[in-house]
Amino acid sequence: MPTVLSETDTLYLSGRKPLLSSTTKEKINKNTIPDILRSVSEKHETNVAEINILLMEYLGLQSILERTREFSTNVNNLIVVNRAQEIIRKSVSYFLGEPISYTAKNDNVENMDILNMYMNEESKSAKDFEVGNWSAIAGTAYRLVVTNPDADVEISPFKIPTCDPRKTYVIYSSEVLGRPLLAGIYSDRYDSLGNVEGYDHWIYDGTNEYTFTSLGTAALAGVMTFTGERPHLLGEVPIVEYANNQFRIGDFEPVLGLLDALNKSISDRLNAIEQTVGAILVFVDCEIDETGGMAGVKQRGTIQVKSNGNNNVDIKYVSPELSQEDAQITESAINEYIDLVTGIPSRKEKSGGGDTGEAVFMRDGFQDLELVARAKERPFKEAERKVIRLVSKIMATFGSAILPQEIEVSCVRNRVTNIASKAQAAINLTKAGILDPEDTIKLLGITDQPKEMADRGKAYREADMARREKEREQSDSANENSNEPPGADE
Repeated sequence: MPTVLSETDTLYLSGRKPLLSSTTKEKINKNTIPDILRSVSEKHETNVAEINILLMEYLGLQSILERTREFSTNVNNLIVVNRAQEIIRKSVSYFLGEPISYTAKNDNVENMDILNMYMNEESKSAKDFEVGNWSAIAGTAYRLVVTNPDADVEISPFKIPTCDPRKTYVIYSSEVLGRPLLAGIYSDRYDSLGNVEGYDHWIYDGTNEYTFTSLGTAALAGVMTFTGERPHLLGEVPIVEYANNQFRIGDFEPVLGLLDALNKSISDRLNAIEQTVGAILVFVDCEIDETGGMAGVKQRGTIQVKSNGNNNVDIKYVSPELSQEDAQITESAINEYIDLVTGIPSRKEKSGGGDTGEAVFMRDGFQDLELVARAKERPFKEAERKVIRLVSKIMATFGSAILPQEIEVSCVRNRVTNIASKAQAAINLTKAGILDPEDTIKLLGITDQPKEMADRGKAYREADMARREKEREQSDSANENSNEPPGADE
């Protein structure tokens, strides 16, 4: 990976390309795998190169740092305004700020508490953030699901590590259904001097894990040597891809040109300021009549000149003419375009007459960010369902069977945003009597466990009614006793 991007690196990125093969799963074995990998090697290497470009943009190693100037080379400010990192931070934090959780679709689902306990043990919310970051930066991310080799010591029977998308791949069938055929992870292999000489590979099909070593710089096209094979018993490829969207485009990828333009604009503004401060003093048809020459001028801050006999005597500074106001307008426009394309809320100060929570949410662009999160949510949930399917098979072998089709993947955002409006909506819906309380809670989006909240609410109301009834009976009994005449018991 280069240390800094060049200006041509970011010109033609348009999403990562899927790796496709016309082979069938029946033909996959230790002998055919090297040929399958070689057939997709070029496309994989292209994807890796593009991911490196996007990662460098995110890390701030942007093309402005390589810019040189033909004139005034002593003034060359190279300023990186890392809006790429801001875009990723806002979009991922908004989308995954609340942990993804699993809830049962009905009362008959067993071992839900065990599943959530295992996920918590695996720090899944933190791993979800890793997946979300990679997917937002690179356009795709990967998660491996495997049996925990330390299951006899640790609580969870499975592991769900996040994989580096530069060293992970999934090969899909070129048929209409596009099922995953093969997936793999590789790591650098070092010689005795610490130099990379090849790669170690862990490759999975629907039934087995294969290990290979390879030599050469191309990870999937080198000379591969088979080193082992064992069943994984999951019944499907255990590496799951989390695509950011249909075309695997990163969040800031569509605005790379605008990000470069912003860096250039701000760098040029600082160059102009510096050149104005250090402007060249020009004498026209005159010469300095000062002792000490220019050194004396600098010390005293005044100039005495004598004319050469012409009437066009002039003393002036030669400096670049850059309107800071026009430059600010240009930068504001660039930032506005970046916000519009990426769906990031604007930080520009605005005011209006109706600054309610909903009005601010709409006015400042948070509605656009919500649309971005909804677009991410679909492919993310699709991948999560695959993970649940794999995890359920591992849990079944450890005696905690669970039906993946009965599990709801929940993504909740803005739990308390406009809570007053949501409360009023809940009152209106309850009075109307047209929805089950669980559906009302789900519609409001204030929890990722609407069933549990509805059940607790029902139990609370029943307990409250019982308490009130008991208090009423006690009050009635006290009133009856107080109304009896003296000696009535005799």
